Amino acid sequence: MLDLPGLADLQAVDLELDGVKQRLGALDAALAVASGLDAIEAEIAVQAAQVQDAAQRRREAEATAAVTRDKITREEQRLYAGGSDARELQHLQDEVAALQRQAKTEEDLLLVCMDEEETERVPLTYLEALRGAVAEGWDARAKALRAERTAAASAADEVQAAVDEIRGELDADSLAAYDTARKRRARVISRVQGGVCANCRLTLPTTLVARARRGMEAVHGPNCACLLYVP
Repeated sequence: MLDLPGLADLQAVDLELDGVKQRLGALDAALAVASGLDAIEAEIAVQAAQVQDAAQRRREAEATAAVTRDKITREEQRLYAGGSDARELQHLQDEVAALQRQAKTEEDLLLVCMDEEETERVPLTYLEALRGAVAEGWDARAKALRAERTAAASAADEVQAAVDEIRGELDADSLAAYDTARKRRARVISRVQGGVCANCRLTLPTTLVARARRGMEAVHGPNCACLLYVP
């Protein structure tokens, strides 16, 4: 004969242990979920690359403008040095004027490049600040989750100890029947109170309740198939 009262007690703590384990799984999943930093880091990488490209264009524009300014300086020195005939002087003047026009174009381009670089830096600065804020928030949440997990793990150990204690008091046949049934469903035993199955909430036939109360045989609920236990 199955020890239904003992199995009912075992099921109660087993169900409690199931709940604690589910909570542990949820906490582990929450800790494993990306905090959002990965997405922000990806955006930062893209934006930083755009800033670098803009900075490279600005440096190239600066170098080009510097070369032209050097040429102007050299040509002006030749122009003001004297010793050249009128034709050569005119050529130098034309060359300086052309270089000055070129320099103006290059300086305008340099200003555009500088503006572009500054424009690209604005979202990068924002993203970097956002990363700091998200990281700070995630650290606080992760700390709380880890603390909660530690408490849940401790609770799981306590409930497991209770499970082990109850199992140690039950006979082998009762445990074998219980364990086999519990592989198929979480609830194996259902208490009957006022003629109603506590698991499926159906009113049971009087004869079925009477058989379950005698406890001489395993009586299953007609709807949920649980072993019926009448306290």
